[in-house]
Amino acid sequence: MILGNFISLYFAEKYLKDISVDLLRMFTQENIDCDFSYFSDDFYFFCNIKDNENVIRIFDRILEKYDLERNDGKIETWTYLTYNDYNLSEKYWKKITSDSKRRFNEDRHDNILYFTNQLIYRLSNLKEYKLKKTFLNTFFKSTYFYTLDTTKFNIEPYNFHQLCYIFKFSPETMLYSINRFRQSALFNSDNFKKFLFTRFKEILSTSFNDEQLYYYYSIKMLGFNDILENTVDMVVDCNNQLLISYYLKDRVFNTEHIEKLKLKTDEKYWFQNYHLILYTNLIDDLESSINRYLMPSYAIKDRQKICYTNFYTLNLNSAISLIKDIELVVDNIGDYMSSLIDERHEFFGDPYDLEDENEDEVQEYTED
Repeated sequence: MILGNFISLYFAEKYLKDISVDLLRMFTQENIDCDFSYFSDDFYFFCNIKDNENVIRIFDRILEKYDLERNDGKIETWTYLTYNDYNLSEKYWKKITSDSKRRFNEDRHDNILYFTNQLIYRLSNLKEYKLKKTFLNTFFKSTYFYTLDTTKFNIEPYNFHQLCYIFKFSPETMLYSINRFRQSALFNSDNFKKFLFTRFKEILSTSFNDEQLYYYYSIKMLGFNDILENTVDMVVDCNNQLLISYYLKDRVFNTEHIEKLKLKTDEKYWFQNYHLILYTNLIDDLESSINRYLMPSYAIKDRQKICYTNFYTLNLNSAISLIKDIELVVDNIGDYMSSLIDERHEFFGDPYDLEDENEDEVQEYTED
């Protein structure tokens, strides 16, 4: 699905509805018993295993009609048991939440951080890597964790090591939690700085751009700016234009790094090049810089060139960045979590009441 403004969602929905009509017609013609649904740009088919290949064949044929194609790397086949595992993971984190609430005393400031051990224990019972990451991310995006007063807990060294393991396994969890733990001395220590430095270097050698940004966010939140200085040689050669733009904003690159970045004039680098102009001396010769780094190849008419030049000149002279300050990112995450909680409350009632109602249901999922 094309990522863009909200009108793209309209076109996507129109395509998906038309595809659904064709699927229903073809399944009926070929007498295939298959129910299906879609969410965003994912289709879900529920059929007998003997029909799997025919369902995929029909799906591919219909996609061709709309000049679309299926992503081979994203196809997943679930049996009843593997599908059930996903429901089990939800039971697990509800059980952890329920037990954690029972062990919490509002009047104490030395409560035990019970959930870290339980998350790792339950993690070991889940089979799929993707499911394990979803399980962890869901917990740290839960109403329980977001509303948790971490100042009322003693974070012991074993909790610290367990959280480091969780952060390594799913760096996305840092996005929702590091702001809650940064008051703890353990997370401002040299040990945690070493952890972030080691893992950040490790992830910079991969193509996992999102995870690189989760580490950058955590490093900035904790003020470990020397880690940025010690990874600058890796970042300048990476393909993460968003991360490179943040390093430009932070003024971490030296002259040699800037000269290396200036060699990347291909229009696919427009995002980082916009910030290269904004945060370096390229802005002193703005018209020339725009022509070299930001003018798309299809802009061959004078009218097009003038339009792009005026647009970029206005924004660059106004010092408008396309990346957000970390403080604003923190606020946006808070807004996202608040909206998520409000949505849960609207559809499911009071989240805490819901967890209490499910307490008996999940009681059977104990350590035994």
